Amino acid sequence: MAILHKKHNANAGKRAGFLAGQALCVLVPAALAVWYVVGLVQKQPLQPVLYAALACAAVGAVLFRVFGNRSEILKSGIEGEKQAVDALKVLPYSYHVVSNPVYYINGRKAELDAVVIGKNGVCIVETKNHTGVITGRPQDEWWSQTKRRGTKHMKNPLLQVERQASILEQVLREAGCKCPVRQMVYFASKNARVSVRDSRIFVGDEALRKAIRAERETLSPSEVSAIVDALTWQKEKI
Repeated sequence: MAILHKKHNANAGKRAGFLAGQALCVLVPAALAVWYVVGLVQKQPLQPVLYAALACAAVGAVLFRVFGNRSEILKSGIEGEKQAVDALKVLPYSYHVVSNPVYYINGRKAELDAVVIGKNGVCIVETKNHTGVITGRPQDEWWSQTKRRGTKHMKNPLLQVERQASILEQVLREAGCKCPVRQMVYFASKNARVSVRDSRIFVGDEALRKAIRAERETLSPSEVSAIVDALTWQKEKI
């Protein structure tokens, strides 16, 4: 089993915020409605409270749906990232897996799903938990995701992982570490059919692990240790 360095998942905090927002969408108009009913029972009805309750209920209904959609998207992403980490943990003990690291360098920031460190270098693994048929070209800014309910667009994860690699390479250079940084996009869902042709795209756990182990080992144990230190203890530099 690989050595796991687990970082805080920012998306989990964001999802908790959306769930809290959904709760407020229900509680605020409900509290106002109770206030109005109490006044009604006491024969002192407060019409402004009633209007506020109705307005909050109308706005809350819209926001409840918006927050719910965002929460489901984040939930899917979190589940995909967990699946990726579970797949990467199966790598041999000589590998280190850093989940959800955040790196800062020269005013730039990169939030990564996972970084794998071994004697054959560093791999960035960007995880997508999309389903349906994914089409596009490696150079396109947007790809298409087609499902039964229609087609929508998704940002090209290859461009995303290229930006992440650029930042990570700068972090390593500043730490005095020289090693190759490879880019990988992993589609976690078994219901994804990816039609984009690029050697950096992987569907399936075994294909991902095989690609990570495929490169020739060029780093010494001390070099691997230095890279692990650089990528697990890096502090914010803004």
